[in-house]
Order: sequence, then C-alpha cells, then structure tokens
Amino acid sequence: MSRFHVSITPEPDSLSSATGKFAPSALPYSNSKVPSMSSNHNKYSVLLPTYNERDNLPIITWLLTKTFKEHNLDYEIIIIDDASPDGTLEIAKQLQKVYGENRIVLRPRAGKLGLGTAY
Repeated sequence: MSRFHVSITPEPDSLSSATGKFAPSALPYSNSKVPSMSSNHNKYSVLLPTYNERDNLPIITWLLTKTFKEHNLDYEIIIIDDASPDGTLEIAKQLQKVYGENRIVLRPRAGKLGLGTAY
C-alpha cells in the first residue's frame, strides 16, 4: 500500500517576520472569498516525497493540479524522488513536460534517504 505525505505551505512572504506565525492572508480561503491568481500573492508548494510511486504519481498530480486550478491558486508540486527503481523519476519528468517546469519541480536524490530528509 502506498502512502503520500503532502505538505502545503505558503511562500515566506505570508509569514509574519516578527512572530514567525502565518499572517491572516495565509489562512485557508472560505468558499465565498476565493481570490484570483492575479490578486493572490501566495504561492503554495506541495512537497511530494516519492519512492516506487510510478502508478500513483500521475493520479496525485492530476488531483492536486485540478484542485489548485478550481480555486484559482498559484502552486508548484515539488517531487522528491529517492532513486525509485520502478521508474518514478521518468514518470515525473513526463508530468513536468505536461504541466510545465514552473508547476512540477523535480528534486531527485541519489538513494533512499528517507522521508524526514525529503521534507
């Protein structure tokens, strides 16, 4: 059984420099106030550590992309692959061609270094 650990974080400009806490602009949007990408200065980054996720990667990428587009949010999906022997990185490269290098960012690693260091 495969498990994904997804972390969605706003860009640093939405943090309060004095307290290190999220500013109100970084809080989730209610359905009544979905900003347009042009007025929203937040960019959401999804960290997606992978190991042997060849079959699941296209599905999770499509679902994340669909969700961000439906809410008109700026985003990037960072795929951190620990040298998966099943060809996960090759699938990630194909996804990067489909969605663009600005949306799919690849961070391949030399070996299985673990979830903690991937984040």
